[in-house]
Amino acid sequence: MPDQTLETMVGIVYQSHTANLAPTVYEYNSQFKWYDLNDTSHVYLVPDTYAYNNLLENLEITVKDTATDSETKMTIPNPSTIFTKEVEYDGKTYVMRPEDEYTEGGVEKNIVIIDKSMTTGFAVYMTSVLGGIKIVSNKALVKTESSSTEDPVVNGKKLSEYTEAEFDSATTYFDLETPADVNGTLYTLRADADKPFDLNTAHDLVMMEANSKKVKLVHIDPILTTFTHEVKTESELDIMLRPQDAYVNGVTRDVVYIDKAVKDEARTVATFMHYVSTDSMTNLKPYEAPSTTETNPAPETGGSGSTENSNDPVVQGKKLSEYTSDEFYKKF
Repeated sequence: MPDQTLETMVGIVYQSHTANLAPTVYEYNSQFKWYDLNDTSHVYLVPDTYAYNNLLENLEITVKDTATDSETKMTIPNPSTIFTKEVEYDGKTYVMRPEDEYTEGGVEKNIVIIDKSMTTGFAVYMTSVLGGIKIVSNKALVKTESSSTEDPVVNGKKLSEYTEAEFDSATTYFDLETPADVNGTLYTLRADADKPFDLNTAHDLVMMEANSKKVKLVHIDPILTTFTHEVKTESELDIMLRPQDAYVNGVTRDVVYIDKAVKDEARTVATFMHYVSTDSMTNLKPYEAPSTTETNPAPETGGSGSTENSNDPVVQGKKLSEYTSDEFYKKF
């Protein structure tokens, strides 16, 4: 072999080790999205494999650019480091980038906001952050903030004019983020009971917090595009969950789920609510089919129940292997 320089030898070693490496193939979910924070029309699909990565640190991942249908590398930031301004939207607290705030005479644009409850805690899962994203007009947020103290009229009455007697404590919904909270259970209006409830449509319903008796307008996103994670549990429930509420081993928080049978029923507000429940994530573990591995049959026993080795029988209370040479008569 002719003399080789270190540089050429390194090339040979590198080629021999990389030639057989297959590229990683990622699977994408159309509901699992990240956005260009400066242009929300630019969308990236995030592979399912990153669903439970922790975003307490910035994370460099492979994504699919929907504009070019090609994969590229990008860094998803720790949301708490850049989404630092709180804003009220749709009855909940979200966080946004300070630079996206609308100012009088400024530029109106769509921006990314994230449900604040999905960005805090000992673990900030990718699936929770992506599930908590909303794309809204920054100018609309100003309107929301300025009108937050108003008393809107719904069904011909101000919220403050509704009384406890008008709500049905047997027909309940739940706060999707904190269903176990003291005010996580919500009573629905008796007057809404027979209203049609389309699973593909968003709804705004007047409800009352079970504990505080506070009356508020609750927005419900389309059920079939929100509760997209379907699973059969170990207790044989066929249910639908939000992707961010899917079972995670060791996590004990309460989540809201919906019985899949709701898809097959004629639905009013009241009948829909009866399919909605809440439970600890630990009780909603997915069903796993039992193993089909065959077990070896137990050895047959003799008439006395003994399973002794036939090559080392018991004679006079001792196994043959237990006798010593001193116990035998020697002829000289």
